[in-house]
Amino acid sequence: MEASVNSPALIDIGLIDVEPQIQPRVAGVKREHVQVLEANLDGWAPIVVLRRGNRYVLIDGAHRVVAAQNLGVTALPATVLEAIGHSDLRSMAFQYNVAHGLPLTLDDRRSHAVYLLNCDSTASNMEVARQAGLAPTTVATIRDRLERAREISPSDQRVARDGTTHTVSASSQSRPLGALPDVGLGETIGDLFSSADRKRQRKIVSYFQRLAVALVDQYDLEGFETIDNVPAACTLVLGTDKAHALACVLGPAAHNVLAVARVLGYEPAGDEA
Repeated sequence: MEASVNSPALIDIGLIDVEPQIQPRVAGVKREHVQVLEANLDGWAPIVVLRRGNRYVLIDGAHRVVAAQNLGVTALPATVLEAIGHSDLRSMAFQYNVAHGLPLTLDDRRSHAVYLLNCDSTASNMEVARQAGLAPTTVATIRDRLERAREISPSDQRVARDGTTHTVSASSQSRPLGALPDVGLGETIGDLFSSADRKRQRKIVSYFQRLAVALVDQYDLEGFETIDNVPAACTLVLGTDKAHALACVLGPAAHNVLAVARVLGYEPAGDEA
């Protein structure tokens, strides 16, 4: 969120603009929750607003504003944000609403995923899922629907949270995560007219190309947000001995893959070297 935060201040409700297009709740204000707030005026947290000239845009606190109006309250304590450059107010409002009392519904989260994909259709399913609080498979379904309806442009590029970009194949939707893609028809036909040495070379190249596709599935693997999640999952599911055996297979194989990548020009970052 591109905004600086000021200490809470008392803001006149008449100076607050509620812009429906940035509010994350699909169903709008819930009357029942407003009534709960009206009965507990002293327990309200400050609302969150963004300064815009001499007025303020409501980021978080729609129910509190309505409750205050119903009670005749003319000013509310508010945390005032100052925009820094371009601010994505919709995402800002979503994140603030995630952090407090009334939970966002599944429809709210799906709506935010639609918004994020409309903003950037190259964002990975994992990253959209992280921001919207959904499963990557749910995001994949939403993406497919939007592409079929031509609401977003199909793209074979995916950008992960760390900014890395990978390419997804057309067959990746039906391929289990981590499985190698099928051998291409072109390779099969090419083998018919190649020498034995060239066939072996084709198989090596094909394997590493398909392996690269399978490896980038990690960006869409639910629960793989951090490396620390993986050892815990392996130990829990496999047990200590089998998890160690898996490590003994992965280690040398990964070493070979990294060695090939380095020869081909890959330069590891400082913490990878």
